[in-house]
Amino acid sequence: MRERYSGPLAVLPGNHDEIDPLKAVFPDCAGAAAAVVELRWGGARLALCDSHVDEQTEAGFDDASRAQLEALVAASSDPVILVLHHPLLPVDAPWLDKDCVPGGEALLHTLKAAGPIEAVLFGHVHQPVAQQLAGIALHGTPSTCFQFAPRSQRFSITAEQPGYRWLRRGEDGTLGTTLRRLQAPRIEVEPRFLASEHG
Repeated sequence: MRERYSGPLAVLPGNHDEIDPLKAVFPDCAGAAAAVVELRWGGARLALCDSHVDEQTEAGFDDASRAQLEALVAASSDPVILVLHHPLLPVDAPWLDKDCVPGGEALLHTLKAAGPIEAVLFGHVHQPVAQQLAGIALHGTPSTCFQFAPRSQRFSITAEQPGYRWLRRGEDGTLGTTLRRLQAPRIEVEPRFLASEHG
């Protein structure tokens, strides 16, 4: 990465990562430096939260991490954007929804009462997601690998290209986001895993 990019870099572990090897390469990543890492971006604060647990698919976010995040939000006069790997809310895909942050909806209400939460950004779901809760935007991102089929009852993927969510702040401070897909090379998916095979 450093051969191509020399600017600020924020790293969040996902459910396939283990924190010690990740820390060896990125010593300041969330989960290695602290459960919650704060960055400034365009008049906002990014709160990077480590929701991963080594060798576990489901999210983990303990009471100490929640207290640290709530204190960060309460102390901020700037909008806070919460960034984590796992979603806080179900995404209407039963096989994935078991992986949500436990008590995620209650956590979001607690944070909103504490201070200026602007948005929540998350991965894990390998698909674009746009939700709202209590006036807070929640954005899920496609994967830079294969894509899960939206609203699937069980594991299934689509033939869509890898993608990512691009963020920007307007001159008025508003958060804008667009989805981008890679054009090539195409990822070949075994037909037995495609959504049309599973429904």
